[in-house]
Amino acid sequence: MSELKRLIGVVEATRDEADAIAGPQPDWMDRAAYATWSENRSKAQDHLKEALLEAGAKFNARPAVDFAIRLGGIRSTSTSGIEGAVGNWLAAARKRLEKEA
Repeated sequence: MSELKRLIGVVEATRDEADAIAGPQPDWMDRAAYATWSENRSKAQDHLKEALLEAGAKFNARPAVDFAIRLGGIRSTSTSGIEGAVGNWLAAARKRLEKEA
């Protein structure tokens, strides 16, 4: 298995774990549920970052501008935070993997 394919699996599994930690986003009108979800989402983002750092990722954040991840020779950014950057990284990695096949 190629290293890139392995990394895609690691990132997908880690993202799924983070999604499970955060849980579904409640209606913002339910303030107590939304506050709990917001705390869980913050924990999920921390989990995502820590797990990907262990996998060799490098991060760069410029608040209110963008968030970047570099892993496996692929760099992706997003203005919507770590979740967006990870999603963009997965898309780029899958595209590169198709080209390598």
